[in-house]
Amino acid sequence: MQRRKLALYLSLVPLLFLLNLVAVYPMIYGVYLAVHAVTVTHTKYWLLGAAEFIGLENFIIALRSYAVPPALEYTFLFCLLAPTAEFILGLGLAMVANRKIKGLTALKSIIIMPMMATPIIVGYMWKVMFWPEIGIINYFLRLIGLKPVFWLGNMWTARLATIIVDIWQYTPFLFLIFLSGLSTLPREPYEAAMLDGASRWQILRHITLPLLKPLILVGMIFRVLDSFGSYGVMFTMTMGKPGLSTYPFTYHIYMTSYRVYNLGQGAALGWVALFISFIIAQVFIRWLRGAE
Repeated sequence: MQRRKLALYLSLVPLLFLLNLVAVYPMIYGVYLAVHAVTVTHTKYWLLGAAEFIGLENFIIALRSYAVPPALEYTFLFCLLAPTAEFILGLGLAMVANRKIKGLTALKSIIIMPMMATPIIVGYMWKVMFWPEIGIINYFLRLIGLKPVFWLGNMWTARLATIIVDIWQYTPFLFLIFLSGLSTLPREPYEAAMLDGASRWQILRHITLPLLKPLILVGMIFRVLDSFGSYGVMFTMTMGKPGLSTYPFTYHIYMTSYRVYNLGQGAALGWVALFISFIIAQVFIRWLRGAE
């Protein structure tokens, strides 16, 4: 029996080594970069113990950058508006798709298709669609008698455009979560509510949403955290322009690390992003525990 346990433990050694290699070591190295002066131009400083220790100086200098306030402003705005709209649309589509109507199977397949596309391809596709002269968006605006809009050349229309693209691509994610939840809800509360003469809004508010609350919170955790770390669509559509109006915080981390070539400050900003993500996750987790 002891030999079997020993063999089992030994069989886990390669897995634990691989786990430490791909998870623990990068975190340790990230802490090292954040508190040392490390740049791409001085490759010898990449080795542990070779660079100069500077404490929190990377954090202080990085957070004093003129690009940080607009990057955080846009990121928090994006994280608030896009997942909220995705929640509303996803729940609405799920409630429609949960009914027994002919042709809904094909509709479900069409709904989830945007989620399968990569952000880079989506960004380039929508960039052409928002093109002032030949874009299909302005073409339809002209058809209904409205003036064309320079979507990606104005601060608020560019922000709106990136949010629209995210809603288009990731509403299917929440749609699938809510549809799976709706299909498992008990019928008895609905039958009792209908017998009591409850309206559809009352049924939604007092039965459907409370029963779906755990799934809603889990789905929103994923979407808010993913929105906070998203920058692929913005990179291909606007490159953060005009000005820094569509410049997400994670894009600023990328620019600091691989365009300014300051890995120390980039790592410091990465830990700031991780801390913010942790706070967001804790808020949702507390709500989730309250829903249980």
